Amino acid sequence: MLRLLSILLISALLLPAADIRSKALRIPAGTPVRIGTRANQTIRAKLLSVSSDGLTFQAVEAGNIVERTMSFSDVRSVDPKEERMGAGKVALITLGAICLFSFAIAALSSI
Repeated sequence: MLRLLSILLISALLLPAADIRSKALRIPAGTPVRIGTRANQTIRAKLLSVSSDGLTFQAVEAGNIVERTMSFSDVRSVDPKEERMGAGKVALITLGAICLFSFAIAALSSI
């Protein structure tokens, strides 16, 4: 019974690492990511590769770009960083929507 319990506890510790690895494998190389560590740090980086041991990424530390490898046992989460839309794109999309709406109103009022 004690042996079964110890096997279950060990597998419970290994499953999150496998889950993080499978999630990291779905992220293409070169993608900006946000890495959460077990030490409660958040690292913003560019993912370079995923191996069986861990993640290799580029991050900015003290103003320098450094390449680091982190073991999956030290990683709590890895998520692709969402790219924000620039102000220029938002302005163009808004202007385009207003123009289309105005043309639609003008076309309907001339009927």
